[in-house]
Amino acid sequence: MTTTVEGVCRYCGCTEADPCWACRESAGEARWKDLARTVCTAPACFKAEEARIRALRKARPKKRFSGWGYGAAVIQLRRETRRRSQRKRRVS
Repeated sequence: MTTTVEGVCRYCGCTEADPCWACRESAGEARWKDLARTVCTAPACFKAEEARIRALRKARPKKRFSGWGYGAAVIQLRRETRRRSQRKRRVS
């Protein structure tokens, strides 16, 4: 995992003292997308950060149900009835 430094863009490496060309064209100085000041508002850096966030959301495991309470029991019962009905169809 890469370490991020406050005040340095994690994609292009620009700082407030040394802005990248995209920052110079837009505002003349580095402006930051986040409060930690790790992503500047250059279009390429902005798109890369959005893609990173989308990938993190996609990789996160989805919870099927919480705990082993009532929801788990209902799911188990549905699976059992589905299996029984499939067995009946095969026999017929």
